Amino acid sequence: MRRRVRPKTYVLAVYLSLGAALIPLAAVVSVFWLRHRVDIDTNSPQLLAPQATPLQVGVSVPPPAPAAPPAPAALQPKLGPARIPVPADPAERIAADLRQVRLNMDQGRYELAHAALLEAESLNPRFPETFRAKAELAEAEKNWQEAANAWKGLISLGDEAGALGVIAKDRLAAIPVPPAVPVPAAPGGITFRVGPTERVPIDGTGFSLSLPIAPLSGAMAIDPGKVSIKFYFYDQTREGIVVPTNARLQVAFTNSRASWEHGRVETLRAAYDRPAGSSAQHYYGYIFRLYYNGVLQEERGEPASLLGLFPVAQPSQP
Repeated sequence: MRRRVRPKTYVLAVYLSLGAALIPLAAVVSVFWLRHRVDIDTNSPQLLAPQATPLQVGVSVPPPAPAAPPAPAALQPKLGPARIPVPADPAERIAADLRQVRLNMDQGRYELAHAALLEAESLNPRFPETFRAKAELAEAEKNWQEAANAWKGLISLGDEAGALGVIAKDRLAAIPVPPAVPVPAAPGGITFRVGPTERVPIDGTGFSLSLPIAPLSGAMAIDPGKVSIKFYFYDQTREGIVVPTNARLQVAFTNSRASWEHGRVETLRAAYDRPAGSSAQHYYGYIFRLYYNGVLQEERGEPASLLGLFPVAQPSQP
């Protein structure tokens, strides 16, 4: 019996033909997959000047406005460029800034009080007295949600807060409960709610942040391709300059294919990993912004001053 042997060139041609036929199919599948995946951006932008107007949650992001002339020095406190100076005695500088916060607050000059508070936060965002000043300033402005967050931040310090922790618990319990906010019915409005941020240390090399994200209604049909997340981390150098982090980051949903089907809660986890002594930089803070169909759903900052110091993140187009 004779055995017919196909030439190698013939076999190679068959494989190449099959490969060429599969490429368009793979392209179609990949496009379908990518269009239904959540866009997560961790490419942190550089430091900019504070925003003149705070961003309102639930409002479509406008296009960047043309550069405006600088405000007069008497009306716009100078917060400095990207460099945040580190004085010889940071504790003394913080105390001086907090005295300015209370002085301006007592005189009703809240804009100057916020500027002084921003300086104190830039030196040490976890200083107990800074949390207290922030809470009292928010209470003076009747911003009860911000006051509650500041008192909770002080309580989270534990033993480090000392006697202020007891004061914080009493003041937190006395904060008025705001009336329920009706859920907007407009399809372009608020679609998600974000639960409390959970922070967990990672073996002494860093930490992880977990944010549960859920639709406002289980009946909502969520298109993951319209979800855009900006999660930016920042470090501070020995010279006091705040820069985008060079630590190892891992930001992803615990469910590899987040879909929010049937009202399911999807948890976003961000891991910041930097072995001790591995860099001249250390962790400073983060910005988190969540968009759906181009509308801001939620934003958080640690410290909160970063939301003003860093540019508003533009969502990706769905």
